[in-house]
Amino acid sequence: MLLFYAGEGAAWNPQSMSGISGVAPRGYAGQDERGPWRAAPLLAQGRSVQESGEPWRGIDPGRVGKQGSHWRTPSQGAMNDFIVSNGLIPGWPAAFPTIQERLDALDAAGLVYWPVGVKLPNLKRYLAAAPRPDVEDIFTDIYNPGESERTGYPTQKPSALLERIIRTSSNEGDVVLDPFCGTGTALVAADKLGLRWVGIDVSPTAAALVDRRLREEWGSGYRRDSLTVRQDIPRRTDM
Repeated sequence: MLLFYAGEGAAWNPQSMSGISGVAPRGYAGQDERGPWRAAPLLAQGRSVQESGEPWRGIDPGRVGKQGSHWRTPSQGAMNDFIVSNGLIPGWPAAFPTIQERLDALDAAGLVYWPVGVKLPNLKRYLAAAPRPDVEDIFTDIYNPGESERTGYPTQKPSALLERIIRTSSNEGDVVLDPFCGTGTALVAADKLGLRWVGIDVSPTAAALVDRRLREEWGSGYRRDSLTVRQDIPRRTDM
């Protein structure tokens, strides 16, 4: 459960699902310089006597599936807009009057995925081309910390979760305070987002973990004197 307490003028920046670095919804298994992508069929069910039913690269769509198939390309919709807005194929789609020409253009632009051992090609449908629903009160696109993040701390949270929380509740120039910083995930997330931060934890184990993690994140840019470790921990006197 996340509780949000704020005074007047507090930041609240609505987020979209997977609108964070390094995280993609299930199914987006591919990744290249254009971002995460998933494999989508270039064939639709049903034979066609039009050009969409003619062979391409030696593949006869009419022989695919029980009822046969036909070629289809993204000549409209979100993926079409993604191709046009990013200039991936100059003149798309009007400059390619036949579907075979459009398939050739998609392949030449690196937008066709040929799975190893499978003869049927797929379209790379990019996450950036997909509409992203707003984040609600249940997150289904953020999972446990990846192996590269794990520190051995049992309550460690994934960096993507803290990035989302910080993006939602802060603006440029703000300071992020985590008074129970544990493994330092919030500090690392704030630093990645270009924000100043302060982390506090009473545990010597946590202090050692934060020290190690910041050293790994910052490398030669890490200054050990940015971490203050006190042995004379103040204790309550009203109990």
